Amino acid sequence: MRSKKILSTIIAFTLAFGTFAAMPEISDGAVNTAIEASAAEYYKTVNGFVLNKDSEGDIFVSDYTGKGGSITIPKEASYIGSEAFKKNRTITSVKFPSGTTKYGIGNEAFAWCTNLRTVTIEGNVGSGDINGINGGAFKGCHSLSTVTFSKTDAYVSYIGENAFFSCYNLQKINIPTNTAKICECAFENCMKLKSVTIPEKTKIEGSYTFGYMYGAATADDYYDYAYNNASKKLSDVKATGTKAVYWELSAETDTEADKLAKTVFGSSKDVVSYGYYDDDGYWVSYEYSYCVPVKQCAIVLNVTEGSSALSWAKKNGIKYSIVSKTAAGGMLDAPANLDATKTKNSVTLVWDDVTGADAYRVYVYDKKTGKYKKYKDVTSSKCKVTGLSANTTYKFKVVALKKSSGKYTEGEYSTISVTTKKS
Repeated sequence: MRSKKILSTIIAFTLAFGTFAAMPEISDGAVNTAIEASAAEYYKTVNGFVLNKDSEGDIFVSDYTGKGGSITIPKEASYIGSEAFKKNRTITSVKFPSGTTKYGIGNEAFAWCTNLRTVTIEGNVGSGDINGINGGAFKGCHSLSTVTFSKTDAYVSYIGENAFFSCYNLQKINIPTNTAKICECAFENCMKLKSVTIPEKTKIEGSYTFGYMYGAATADDYYDYAYNNASKKLSDVKATGTKAVYWELSAETDTEADKLAKTVFGSSKDVVSYGYYDDDGYWVSYEYSYCVPVKQCAIVLNVTEGSSALSWAKKNGIKYSIVSKTAAGGMLDAPANLDATKTKNSVTLVWDDVTGADAYRVYVYDKKTGKYKKYKDVTSSKCKVTGLSANTTYKFKVVALKKSSGKYTEGEYSTISVTTKKS
């Protein structure tokens, strides 16, 4: 198995001369400090993606100079270099076509891309036991809410240390069934992440991988600890949804910090500016920070009986739920954007297609039994429910279905309440 090298920030290359570069070895999400000499030649630029060739002739993305928005990695790339997109504020979504993550996503490749909202990965990540989603790959992506692996049985070498650290808005990620391991602090401080299904064979490492955040009891405590060299102790808080701590949100401009604070925390107070005084005595700021009280939601890990993930959850005091091996082996996502139109005696439900779904099951809540009752299975993302009463509130549940051995297995569900029109 060839060992791929991910481009690091310490690499210097000159496009005009086509060039020498030092390539760090990647192992278990960390950069080996032993640097080996290796050629990294400029290849070409495609739609703002700067592509290079490494010493083994494989093409990788080393930089991005495009306009941003929704971007798709060029299919000729085999991996993403370290820090290739770091601190890019223009990208809102990124899609990795199959093959573009063959040799992984580099260290801090998308770190602090604070306007990145969705990530879609269509193929395997890594090769053998090397070069998966490397350390800090999406660290500090404050707006990131959804990470989707289109191939539910994709192979992922590992989700590295701090890979999604402090992704405050992350709410949904489907871990592929062939994910080998999830490393220390991979999802620490993901304060809106309520539920994650862990495949049966996936190993969780470390103590703060899921369900923790740290901060201080007051804003003054945090600043004293971090900047005034005072002997304050930060608080480790498990994700039970009961305790709040003061946590810092940093940005490079006052405008950006204000926007992030309002978006992420719903507050924009206690601003602190860090910088220096220039020769004329004027304050030059290079970073702005807000410190506000935040509370992490209660997280539940969906694990299988006898799995190492179950043992990890018990050991670390993280709430868990036992699910079937079938459910853990690629449970379909809940149908997104469930909506409805209505008449006085019918409701038409619509939703987004779910990747991998063979059909959908629609339920109607029965007030007499206190349970949802199956209405029908449909193959499209639309269903008309008839025979309803006017001016009456109904609750519906929609579940994605996957067919195996002639039987349907339900995925996660979405619900909606609708009141029919008056007569």
